[in-house]
Amino acid sequence: MSPARRGVSRKPPVRDSVRTQIKQTLLERIVDGTYEPGQRLKELQIAREFQTSQAPVREALRELEAVGLIETKYYQGSRVRMSSHSELEQAYEIRASLEELAARSAALVLKSHTKHLRKIIDKLAMLSKKGEWQSYTRFNYLLHRSIVGASGNSLLLHVWDSLHFEFRTRLFFVERTASDIIRLDREHFDIVEALHCGDGKRAGRLLREHCLKNIRILRRSRLGHSSSSASGTHS
Repeated sequence: MSPARRGVSRKPPVRDSVRTQIKQTLLERIVDGTYEPGQRLKELQIAREFQTSQAPVREALRELEAVGLIETKYYQGSRVRMSSHSELEQAYEIRASLEELAARSAALVLKSHTKHLRKIIDKLAMLSKKGEWQSYTRFNYLLHRSIVGASGNSLLLHVWDSLHFEFRTRLFFVERTASDIIRLDREHFDIVEALHCGDGKRAGRLLREHCLKNIRILRRSRLGHSSSSASGTHS
């Protein structure tokens, strides 16, 4: 007779739960800026903080490296990496397609049931007026993830999650202007309105355009940085 049938409870996968906890904590610290780009993440120090061995820490770092949030070099350890403009643009191109697809299905579920989304966009409007950008990025991420989640497509949500937009959104907002934020708030309202009406095709088109406009903002910023560098070189 198996231990479970004898009434003996099986031990939970402790190592997996510790690894997940460490990964989530490190991710949050990268997202909120506690760990800055280039900062070294020391395995032993993290292991001591979580009162565990270095094995789950190493596994958590490996997973973060797999999605491009950190980089590891032999004899140098792991460091937080900074995404390039081109990498951000590629991520937003993928996001545009994923969210357009998600919206078509989500509209069927969200028709006349968007109260929770309206609360989020009201919160976003308030945060943008206060200039609380860290909180703004968090609620912006929540809005988009809620729409993708409402599609009911778990694989699509998994792919969307794997791109870690809670991290990438923070990087994008470094490049924003006040007029960009006003546009974002207006577009969020239009997207939610289309979902409320059950118009998945329109909501999908608006979400796609919304993401592609963000790419144009990144390109504008890149050109601005290039111009500034050139001016500095010739001054």
